[in-house]
Amino acid sequence: MDPIVTSACELLEQGRAFVLATIIRQQGSAPRTTGTRMLITSEQEIAGTIGGGLLEAETMRTAARMSAGAPARVLNFDLTNQDAAVMEMICGGVVQVLLDYIQPSESNRALFNRWKDLLSQGQRALLVSSVHGDETHIQRIDHAVLSSDERVEGKLDFTADGMEKISSLLTQPAQIHVLRLEDRMVVVDPGQMAPTLYIFGGGHVARPTAHLAAMTGFNVVVLDDRPEFSAAERFPDAMGTRTIASFDRAFEDLPVNGNTYIIIVTRGHLHDRTVLAQALKTPAVYIGMIGSRRKRDTIYEQLLKDGYTTADIDRVCSPIGLSIGADTPEEIAVSIVAEMIAKRAGVRI
Repeated sequence: MDPIVTSACELLEQGRAFVLATIIRQQGSAPRTTGTRMLITSEQEIAGTIGGGLLEAETMRTAARMSAGAPARVLNFDLTNQDAAVMEMICGGVVQVLLDYIQPSESNRALFNRWKDLLSQGQRALLVSSVHGDETHIQRIDHAVLSSDERVEGKLDFTADGMEKISSLLTQPAQIHVLRLEDRMVVVDPGQMAPTLYIFGGGHVARPTAHLAAMTGFNVVVLDDRPEFSAAERFPDAMGTRTIASFDRAFEDLPVNGNTYIIIVTRGHLHDRTVLAQALKTPAVYIGMIGSRRKRDTIYEQLLKDGYTTADIDRVCSPIGLSIGADTPEEIAVSIVAEMIAKRAGVRI
């Protein structure tokens, strides 16, 4: 679950306010990109980060002075000139940070709990923050949650055209969008459900891959038909391991949705083909298979003869991982996890 969403709900249940800080503009070189966010309490506890350093420190200092009487403001940082010198930063970009003071009201508790519940059920849900006023004087910020069935919780008073533009983001990659709609700035936050990663095969590549994937926010499950290769102690960072009866029924009782990633690194190409054929029948967002191009092409030819389409084949990343000259299992793991991170971020490589 998204740590910021979880922290927000916990704080509101405790009757505590917080400030949600979001980078709404980033130009040139800067520590983090547009849409990066963090949560800040009055005690200076945080969840997330907008890049660290003195930029983040100044954001936290400003957040500590905010209250219900001053619920929102925009901070401007010019890292190309004086701000860069004062902050000892050499990024050379321009950054704007929106600070949104969230009170522990009943309506806010209901809103954020609704958002968390939808995300925990694996549904897409957008937190929509409509900013009234300009950057120098924000009058108020209205919040609403828009679910995948287009049900609205909270205040979302846009025209049909504006609602259509916001709703279209339900099907876009899960990243924060900053829009200008009907003379308002609108921050659309899809939250971040940690993706589930199924690694089929518990061999030498699987171990560092599971470790790196868990470190970078994936819920990892490793599956193998050999108990010694699916032992929990072999994968201490994994959310779970499974010893399956056979790769022929690899997906039996296995939940797979549009936030699921699949890595196929079994001990042989026959098992890889067997798992891939089943994976292509799922809605998984990422399917990667290890192996040479020759092995890949042989498996693809067999699948096409079995009735799979070129569109099916095009879903597969194989050879798996980014082309970085990886050789060792650890290097291969880096290339695989980097490719998954790019997919999660909606970056085309």
